[in-house]
Amino acid sequence: MRRQEGGCERQLSQHNVEIDLLKYRPEALPVLARIWQEGLGRLWQPGITIEEVEERFRGHMKDEGLPQTFAAFVQGQPVGMCSLRATDLPGSSLTPWFGAFVVDPAHKNRGVGRLLIQFAQARAKNMGFERLYLFAFDRTIPIYYERFGWKTIAFESVQGHAATVMEALI
Repeated sequence: MRRQEGGCERQLSQHNVEIDLLKYRPEALPVLARIWQEGLGRLWQPGITIEEVEERFRGHMKDEGLPQTFAAFVQGQPVGMCSLRATDLPGSSLTPWFGAFVVDPAHKNRGVGRLLIQFAQARAKNMGFERLYLFAFDRTIPIYYERFGWKTIAFESVQGHAATVMEALI
């Protein structure tokens, strides 16, 4: 099932997974902030508090412009998220960026990530973008994105970590 608002997809339901804008499901923020902190935050921003994570993503509760965050739900429970942002790489003119991509470990390998990626790509395309960018710190992560058509375009240093920059034509 797809819902349209203002000519742009707002929601996607498929295979018991529902994707929606965080703006319309703010009650999910505490759980999603915990998933993000346990998945990404502990590795790349270990000092960040759950309150700081929640505050960051409150600023993504939009349905127009950037940033936007999308949440995945299984049986009404939040299990993952991703964001579109104007930039994720300091000093880069590339835009928009796909990031904050996390799925609760109990729901990995069930298509949740694929649906989040597809939804974010559709939203970016509906906003008039032809390309989408991301960076990955872990050298094994690009293999995952390559399955969805992403290509490596550069190697950068981000916050003192080596990162692979990738691009998807959407």
